[in-house]
Formats: sequence, structure tokens, C-alpha cells
Amino acid sequence: MSEPALFVLIRDGQKRFFADPWANAYLFRELVWGPSELEKWLVSDDEIDDPNELLEFIEGGALVDLDNKRLLWFDDSNFMEIQKIASAFDRLMAVAWPGFKIDYANRGMTELLEAAGEVSSTHQNFDDDEEDDEDRY
Repeated sequence: MSEPALFVLIRDGQKRFFADPWANAYLFRELVWGPSELEKWLVSDDEIDDPNELLEFIEGGALVDLDNKRLLWFDDSNFMEIQKIASAFDRLMAVAWPGFKIDYANRGMTELLEAAGEVSSTHQNFDDDEEDDEDRY
């Protein structure tokens, strides 16, 4: 079964949406290379027109705001629940994303879409039944 992720890339005030059917499985790997490499990887594929069509399938994703130097991301893996892994990942991210404000989206896709200014009336908050994770950043 695939593990799709949705990405929102903002550059020069323009929002672009990308999706990958397997990216959530290795989201940490795609993020750790930093904003330039992530952008190169994303734009090497086709943009999607309507992210709302995929929302029920999304298991992770990231909002990359290059204008305001902000990264907001989430995934549904349990890797970051292990303190040593989370700590190492945090250090890697700080080096890979210098000057960026890095946040974990505790409310998942809902939080990403709100941050992007894209709130769908058809999107349901899939995290409503789960307890909120503690803020990591």
C-alpha cells in the first residue's frame, strides 16, 4: 500500500501543490536535504491542480514557504516518538534549513492547509479522534 504525501511550495507568493504516492514513508529523508534539494525534487514532477481530491489518502506532507522561511510538516510514522531519533533529526534539520522556522503540524493536513490559506469544506480533520501530540518545536 502506498504512503502518499502532499507538499505545498510557496515562492514569490505563488502556491504550488505536489504529491508523491510514496513520500510519507521517507518524508524525513526528503526534508533532511534542505529547501533547495526538496524544491528540485518536487518540481521534477507534475504539479497537482486540486489538492482536495487527494486529502483522504494523505499520510504526511509539508508546507515549504520559501518567502517567509517556514517549514511546517507532519507524518504519521512513529519515528519521532523515540526521543533520540527526534533529537538527532532536529539537529539535522537545523543545519539543513538555516534561518527557517521549523514546526511540526500537530493537527496534520488540516493545519498545513490552514497555513497555506487553503481550507477545504470537504476536508475533515482526520486527527479529531486522536490525542494531540505535544509540540516538538
